[in-house]
Amino acid sequence: MGAAPTTVATNANTTIGLSVLEQATDGVGNVFSAGINNQSDSKLAYTNGTGNQQIRRFYEARVTLTPSSGTFDLDLTTILDPFGNICNTSKIKFVYIKNRSAAGGGTLLMGAASSNPWVGMWATSGAPTTVKHTIEATGEFFASSPNSGYSVSATSKTLRFTHNGGSSGSIVFDIVIGLI
Repeated sequence: MGAAPTTVATNANTTIGLSVLEQATDGVGNVFSAGINNQSDSKLAYTNGTGNQQIRRFYEARVTLTPSSGTFDLDLTTILDPFGNICNTSKIKFVYIKNRSAAGGGTLLMGAASSNPWVGMWATSGAPTTVKHTIEATGEFFASSPNSGYSVSATSKTLRFTHNGGSSGSIVFDIVIGLI
């Protein structure tokens, strides 16, 4: 691709859609429905910058974990944007994880690593390597702090992903992080 660009502008849109419909039929055939649809009110646009609802860079990767490889530690202070620029982040605005394993596949465990554990999204109490979230096969995880962001520092910077060992197959997952 050549030299990394010196000026980068980043914009993002996040949408969380949830639509649920439940139907019931009474003894004479009448159908009753109840549901919710929040697909229009769970959208957020991030513009380029370092303020509220802004990001400066993003990181994305597809990672494969085998039962034998076990873990993937992501140092948030050294991640690269798609152009190869070091992001030098101090705040994470959103994190999206998608476990691409087929139904019945392995569960992805996400938490802070034992060395310089990133505790930005979680309370700092408890063991740093405690699993904070499990993401089952085909599952997704999304967290955002669009205004203040989740802090990253030299001593709070490493996010760990672990294969739970519950399946013999690999876990393939995607990571997208919006940051300033």
